[in-house]
Amino acid sequence: MTLALSLSFIAFGALALAMFGHFKSCFKRPPSQVQQRGLTLVGWGLLALSFVVLLGQYETAYATILLFGVMSAAALTVILLLSYQAKRLPASMAVAALLTLVDFSLFV
Repeated sequence: MTLALSLSFIAFGALALAMFGHFKSCFKRPPSQVQQRGLTLVGWGLLALSFVVLLGQYETAYATILLFGVMSAAALTVILLLSYQAKRLPASMAVAALLTLVDFSLFV
């Protein structure tokens, strides 16, 4: 469950950073087209991977319900970070990536 949550957090962070305004509030410069496309692809890919992780642990119906809960919690966290501490989003995503690597090594 922690693996799916951290993957979803990174995914929603990437999808948020793919938007011009959020990227500029975090990095003080506009994103390039390549960065926007890359962040969008990474975001959607990580959301799909989060679902695959949940499918590996639970049956399909329960995994789908859990996915919506995990996505809601991750999206709320990203929204709150962007609202109050936008510059901390990339660092928080890096910490979540480290947590994902540790949790993935335990998952495999």
